Amino acid sequence: MGDRVTAMRVTATRMARSTVRPGDGAPSPADAVAMHDLVSCPRRLRKAVRRAIVIDFEGLGVRAGEYEAPMPALLGMLEGDRYTAFVLAPGLHRFVGGRRRRRRGIARDAVASDFEAAVGTVVERAERGGRLIAFFSGHELREIERGLGADHPLVARMRRRAFDAKDALDRLSGRGRIERPADRSLSGYAGCLVPECRPHPLSGRVADRLRRLAATPNAAGHAGRFAELLAYNREDCALVRACVVAAALRASRASTNPAAD
Repeated sequence: MGDRVTAMRVTATRMARSTVRPGDGAPSPADAVAMHDLVSCPRRLRKAVRRAIVIDFEGLGVRAGEYEAPMPALLGMLEGDRYTAFVLAPGLHRFVGGRRRRRRGIARDAVASDFEAAVGTVVERAERGGRLIAFFSGHELREIERGLGADHPLVARMRRRAFDAKDALDRLSGRGRIERPADRSLSGYAGCLVPECRPHPLSGRVADRLRRLAATPNAAGHAGRFAELLAYNREDCALVRACVVAAALRASRASTNPAAD
């Protein structure tokens, strides 16, 4: 991993209780079908994405004069209603702390981690529960390959469970099963599928917020700003799930009632 990520390691044993339900276990043949192509079966798509682990990276962005963006500063993971933020940037670890800081409200949902350990935890939890790993667009996979190397065993394991929500929505809209927005971003699809959702105040300002927090020496004085950042990331994860579930529901209704199209 080199010197880009030098944060303390965290393993699955440091995570809080597993949310895997009794009866979950190794992937079934149905999982393989679901991961291959769920778009043709909206009911299966809806069920699989409701159970999926959703992930979302937050990064520092590219500054003038930089060749590429630094490695992501944070990886959010939403499993059911349980959210965990893996804080990857060493400059943000001061916002995590131990029990004392958590009692004061600093990053209750966050754990300090390095990149490999965070990705490994996500993959292990997905494998253990027979779940997909959902994300919006191929950005997450590209970042994982960049951070670990394309030949790393975790990359292959990740790909076996990966579900690109944007690809699924593009295919559904391309087939006329759902409305196709002019802007095929997450917010664009959300506007069509879950219009009750409103943009988070941090939209478009996440990279700047991350850079400012990483540079501040006073974690306690900025705990609220960090908590707002985690709330934004969690909402993005939830929005990915909500968009695909809503799309699958509409596609299912359209297939059983063609006259409604």
